[in-house]
Amino acid sequence: MERGSLSQLPSQSPVNSWPVWTPDGKHIVYAGTPNRLWWVRSDGSSQPQPIFEVSAGGVFPGSISPDGRSLAFHQPGAAAVRELRILPLDTADPDHPKTGTPELFVGAKGANVEPAFSPDGHWLAYTSGESGTYQVFVRQYPEGAKGGGQAQVSTSYGRFPIWSRTASELFYVTNDGHIMVVPYTVSGQSFQPGKPRLWAEPAIGMSGNAQPLDLAPDGKRFAVLQVDTPGGDKGNLHVTFLLNFFDELKRRMPLGGK
Repeated sequence: MERGSLSQLPSQSPVNSWPVWTPDGKHIVYAGTPNRLWWVRSDGSSQPQPIFEVSAGGVFPGSISPDGRSLAFHQPGAAAVRELRILPLDTADPDHPKTGTPELFVGAKGANVEPAFSPDGHWLAYTSGESGTYQVFVRQYPEGAKGGGQAQVSTSYGRFPIWSRTASELFYVTNDGHIMVVPYTVSGQSFQPGKPRLWAEPAIGMSGNAQPLDLAPDGKRFAVLQVDTPGGDKGNLHVTFLLNFFDELKRRMPLGGK
């Protein structure tokens, strides 16, 4: 942002999606063909390294634990449309991480996707379609892999859970693109969500299964997809593009001028 320029990361895959930051911001994990997870330096100074792959159906990263030792992702499952798994990471050599055997975390019927580690790494939020409608749940980590103990956070529909880093709050998105916020308390091994409330009135854009938003570290702002509201109102999101900038600059400041 400060440099005002773009830098394309090197790629070994024709299709790249679902990027996930490591906690220190120095690396990115992303999904690429053929059905692989890739690891690359975020400054583009290294070639991507494949760290995991499945035979078919696609594998997609969701979140890395705060200690950088676990990657939550989803892949095809036998009894589930999608199941959540945890991939152990050994980053002693951060540019060439070693991975262990992935462990099942949630494999209930339905699509289980969009895992997100809590800031303290003790909880994992995720989206599940087991009931026939997408809802956001939270399970204790890593104990939740044994089943039970899940708390439903959303009430009618919820996807794309995001934890606040500055408050005991968990955000999610409704099917009509509204951001909801849920306060929560933790007592021992019990996660107790409060009542969801609307965080902001304008709806955001939705793009299929792609993550449509992310929360700034200060917990006060979101980067979102923009959506047109009825009547052409763009809501409170504004972007201005200045075209032919250098031609305009030459017109206003001719060579030799001051």
